Amino acid sequence: MRRFIIHLLQFLIIPIFCLIVSFFSKSEIEKKRELLNKTRESHNIIIMGDSKSVANYNYKILKNNFPNHNIINTFIWAKNPQFNYSVYQDVLKNKKIKNSIVIYNATYRHLLNKSNKEWKKWNFKAKIDALLGNTHKFKHTRSENGFINNLEQDFKAKKFGVAFYKSLETKYEPNFSTQISYLVKLQDLIEKDSSNLLLIADLPYDSIVNQIYSNSEYYSIYKKHMHADFEKNTLNFNYMPGLNNTKYWFNHDHLHYLGAKAFTPIFCDSLRKKIKTP
Repeated sequence: MRRFIIHLLQFLIIPIFCLIVSFFSKSEIEKKRELLNKTRESHNIIIMGDSKSVANYNYKILKNNFPNHNIINTFIWAKNPQFNYSVYQDVLKNKKIKNSIVIYNATYRHLLNKSNKEWKKWNFKAKIDALLGNTHKFKHTRSENGFINNLEQDFKAKKFGVAFYKSLETKYEPNFSTQISYLVKLQDLIEKDSSNLLLIADLPYDSIVNQIYSNSEYYSIYKKHMHADFEKNTLNFNYMPGLNNTKYWFNHDHLHYLGAKAFTPIFCDSLRKKIKTP
């Protein structure tokens, strides 16, 4: 009998551990959903998108420029609009939000006919990562409301970037309609209250990525698609000569802390003109 109980406990230890994790740990996405769900009803600036959405802003500068707004960042690492939509659709559908601005960073490589699996509420690995404190490889400090700034740098040679984008463009069809359709669905959810506005941002990249894009037929097709669908609702920054200094960059596509401090005032001026806020 004693041996049976020991074997039973050994068999149950993993399910019990899983149950404990499910009660006491939340994945990063669950935390972001909670952040959005708890945000106030009116006068928000909500940042969405991928890693560029979190690394390229300085929260304090944003807050100083828009002191009357609640500003949160609900970015999701390396995911496209389809995945983001699956994470937030029920929150945006059920929550009342008005007089608010949502800024979605659209990154070319995440819209290149690339599909992610949709988010599912139970993800054991994500909960273990949260429990153990595992995060993205970026070296960062955490700030308020979901914003992160990089404190170190991790550049790779240009040839790696060229090879990466070539591999994307040979793997996928130059058809951006799938992912753009999920941006439209997000827009419909956000702008169900006519006082809200969705803006699509194309955040900065350095001269190396600019050279890659300039030699890419697919990238020019992507820009035409985005212009056609979101002509009036865009904040385009792309390659910015004023940021063409390695001190501003974590890598060729994400800003360093110094870059975020230099870029955010420029972003704020562009946003203020777009929404006509003093």
